[in-house]
Amino acid sequence: MLLMISAQICLHKHISRTVGEFEHSSLQSTFGWDSAISFPKVLGDVIQSLAGAVFVDSGYNNEVVFASIKPLLGVMITPET
Repeated sequence: MLLMISAQICLHKHISRTVGEFEHSSLQSTFGWDSAISFPKVLGDVIQSLAGAVFVDSGYNNEVVFASIKPLLGVMITPET
């Protein structure tokens, strides 16, 4: 059901566009925590939902969650930020 709703509102296109804008922005002057682009709250909710689903599906294994979420957040979370 959620997949059908997401497809109907083209959520993937919104996420793709926002991530593309973020990739072209500069984090140098903001120290990484206050970028010029603000993400809609729904993106944080999506990451949280994915992490929760992976956590339950993996039998409550934190290592699996970190391994699966790291590629999503790796571009935003770096030693510099």
